Amino acid sequence: VYGHHLARAGVTVDAVIRERQRAQAEAGFRLYPLPDRGGEVRFRPTVSVTDGTTVPGPYDQLWLCVPGNALSGPWLPALL
Repeated sequence: VYGHHLARAGVTVDAVIRERQRAQAEAGFRLYPLPDRGGEVRFRPTVSVTDGTTVPGPYDQLWLCVPGNALSGPWLPALL
C-alpha cells in the first residue's frame, strides 16, 4: 500500500524480492481498496531480485516488510 501511494506521487519504487516471488511481483500486488473506492487495484513496482545476502542499490530509503506472523520468528533478535 505504501509503495502504491509513493509511486502515485512520482517516486520510483523497487520491490527487492527473492527469485521465488518474481512472478507474483511482476504480475502486480493486489491491493484491496475501501468499499467505497472502487474495484481491485494492482501495484506493479520495478522488480529487483536478490539472493537474500545483498540488497541492490543505492536507495534513499529501504523498508523491510514482512507478514505480521513472521515477527515471532527466531530471525528477529538477530536482525535487531
